[in-house]
Amino acid sequence: MDLIDNDVEPRGRRAIKQLKLDGCCAAVRYTRESDSTNNLALDYLRSGQWTDGDDAALFLTDHQTGGRGRHGRRWESKDDTLTFSLVLASCDLTSSAGQMTGLAVGVAVANAIEFELAPLKTRLKWPNDVYVDGGKAAGILLETVAGIPKAVVVGVGINVGSRPELRDDPNGSAVRDLSSSAGRKLHRYDLLPAVVEQIVDAIASLEDNLDELLVGFRQRCLLNQQNVTFLIGGTSGQGLCRGIGPHGELLIETDEGLRRLTSGEAHRVRIR
Repeated sequence: MDLIDNDVEPRGRRAIKQLKLDGCCAAVRYTRESDSTNNLALDYLRSGQWTDGDDAALFLTDHQTGGRGRHGRRWESKDDTLTFSLVLASCDLTSSAGQMTGLAVGVAVANAIEFELAPLKTRLKWPNDVYVDGGKAAGILLETVAGIPKAVVVGVGINVGSRPELRDDPNGSAVRDLSSSAGRKLHRYDLLPAVVEQIVDAIASLEDNLDELLVGFRQRCLLNQQNVTFLIGGTSGQGLCRGIGPHGELLIETDEGLRRLTSGEAHRVRIR
C-alpha cells in the first residue's frame, strides 16, 4: 500500500523516499488533506490489510482538519505542523513492557528533536507530551483496535513552524514551536525521517531497553518534584510528584500516601 496524492508537498515526497530507502516503512498513505491520520490508520487496521509482524505503515497528511489529542481534546494543526500516524507491531499493551509504549514514543520524539536541533533541549510531561522552553511542542496519541492486540496506532503532532490552538484544554497549556525555540526557520518534513526512525526503533526494541527508557524519561521529567493535581477515574487529587516508577507509573506523594498513576493525567499546580 503506497498511495500518494498528486498535489502533496515535494519535501514530503522526498522524506518518504528517504524512509523507504532506509527500510523504515513498508507502506505509506500520503494525502493532501485528511480529517485525522489516526482515523486513516485505524481504518487500515480494521480493513484487515495489516497482519501481525508487518513492518511500519505510515499515514501522513499536509493538512489535518480534525486531529485529536488525549481525552478527546481537539488539535487544530496548521500547514507547517508535522502530523502523521504509524501502525506498528507492538508487544501486548497490557504487559509490563507494553504499558510503557507511550513513554517510549515520547522519549523517541524527544531524542529525534534533540539530535536534529542540537543544542535544543526537551522535557517530557508524563505520559508523553514533549515540551521545549516551558511549553508543549509535540503531542502523542496511542490508539488500538479491538481484536488486534499486537498492533498500535501512534499519532504524532509536532509544532514545527506554528503554534496550533488546543481547544477544550482546561489547563490552558502554553504551546511552543520548534522554529522559534531553535532560532531558525525549520521545515516540518526535514524532521520526519528522524522522528519516524526513532519511534520505529524504540517500539521494536522496547522489551530489551526498559532500563534505558526509564533513564531517558526520568532525565527529562517535567513534573518531578513539582506540586501537581491529578485526575484518574473521575477522582481528583493533589500532591508532590516523586518521579517515574519502575513500570513507567507517575509517583505522587499525597496526604493519604503514595499514589501510582498508570493512567489519567497530571498537571503542575499553577502559582497565581
